[in-house]
Amino acid sequence: LKDAIRQWGNIAGLVAGFLQNDYALISRSLEDVIIEPVRSMLIPGFDEVKHRSKEAGALGGGISGSGPSIFMLSEQATAADAIALIMQDIYQSLGIDYKTYVTTLNTNGVGFSKTKSLGILRQFLASLTIILYVPGRNPEIFLELLVYELGPVQE
Repeated sequence: LKDAIRQWGNIAGLVAGFLQNDYALISRSLEDVIIEPVRSMLIPGFDEVKHRSKEAGALGGGISGSGPSIFMLSEQATAADAIALIMQDIYQSLGIDYKTYVTTLNTNGVGFSKTKSLGILRQFLASLTIILYVPGRNPEIFLELLVYELGPVQE
């Protein structure tokens, strides 16, 4: 329970840090006390990447999703570029294939086009009909039922 309370505080601190552009708060809040200690041991070089990245100016970082992708955040592009080189150096020396991406955060949020989203949803659900197909049932009807379940979309 103690770890869970600490983790919730870190999540709240991270959100508040982003909302207030408080880089020190973001840095302090980028600590995962629940999942990272367990999953990081499954990601070769993770601890070294995190340690050296922080030394190079990273605010912090962690495991992206359930891994093995990792991320680091920095305030400046120059630090981000230096961190990318550190990651590349570590994974080249370990002989592990990798891809690094240096990018900025999306400050506009999620965009939504109902017409385009409905088309993408239909394509996605159509790709699932093999998995979801019920013998004797028309996959197109099943697809329409799934779309309907998600609610009507005004085009």
